[in-house]
Amino acid sequence: MKKIFSGITMFWLFSIFITGCDRIKADLASNAAAQGSIVTAQAFSIARTAEIDAIATAQKRVALTAASLPTSTPTYRSIAWIDLADFLA
Repeated sequence: MKKIFSGITMFWLFSIFITGCDRIKADLASNAAAQGSIVTAQAFSIARTAEIDAIATAQKRVALTAASLPTSTPTYRSIAWIDLADFLA
């Protein structure tokens, strides 16, 4: 009777250990996936910041070009449209 009880107890402890290992593996996989999405989000944020900087630079260039020419000249209008096209591209 003692051996049967001991065997059942050992089986029960072993099953708890296996279940715990599976849960730990699932937690580790979940954490790795979460970190992967964080890294992806950071990369997107960096790319978006670079894009915003490029847009701001283009806007400054258009503003400086426009400010340096009289607004009534055809050159002013053509340069502004070219820079605007570059900005939108």
